[in-house]
Amino acid sequence: MQLIGLMIIRNENDILSEVLNEHLKYCDHIFILDGTDENPELSKSICTGCKNTTYYTDNDLPSNYPRPIRDGCRQFLLDKIRNKFGFNNWIAILHGDELFVDDPRAIIKKYDRYFEALTLDTLLYFIHKEQLPFKLDPSRSFQEQIYWYVGPGWPEARLFKNKKNSNYKDISQLGKVIPEGLNINYKTTFKIKHYTFRNPEQQSNRAKDRVITNKWSTLHYSAALNQKYYLNENDFGKRFYYWISKKPVKPRINDPLLLRLMQDLSENFSKKRIR
Repeated sequence: MQLIGLMIIRNENDILSEVLNEHLKYCDHIFILDGTDENPELSKSICTGCKNTTYYTDNDLPSNYPRPIRDGCRQFLLDKIRNKFGFNNWIAILHGDELFVDDPRAIIKKYDRYFEALTLDTLLYFIHKEQLPFKLDPSRSFQEQIYWYVGPGWPEARLFKNKKNSNYKDISQLGKVIPEGLNINYKTTFKIKHYTFRNPEQQSNRAKDRVITNKWSTLHYSAALNQKYYLNENDFGKRFYYWISKKPVKPRINDPLLLRLMQDLSENFSKKRIR
């Protein structure tokens, strides 16, 4: 089975090298579309310096694609993937600030026979107030430095089967990460680590960028815009986040389903409550 990475990045230089090298442990090849405007030369150097990557910027996008880059622009990369690798492989939606907890190949192997798309739970990582003042040390793994997270996780699709009838029909769309035309999207309880908040300045800049790119209200990012490190349940949203923790997230792919369910239930009752 081929697993091809489809990756859109924007201003992730502080952690990009580590993220890419982690993803390349699982992906046969990664196609990257880079919308970075903060030191784009460094971003290009990191991406092109890795083996098994194909790199593009928004300058390579046809004129009908929107700028700034958004979710629908993945169709450009999907076409490039199909030109080189054909169809019926699996695609991993990769972000410049996310890491898989479990091997995505093993996750696909469990469900390939039954489903065409798979959703995982995104654990949102942030800097806790106990870590103030904080400065990311580039000589150390960022995973060792950013270890507080909220759960049980925001569900987002990250894996899908590359089928001829599946495409991003609206290239200007936001908020939909997998193409249309897939039969069943199955929600798993496997986790992704999402390192959105890495320091006050970075999270404020990211929030401003999202407000412009996504045309969302500043209320969506009020905490980040105010450069708050510690975020309470109102900042995260009560529907998907209920507790905070710094306990390491362990891979679960080899655990029986019943054990995984018991672990999920245990997390919901044993972690420190935001309330």
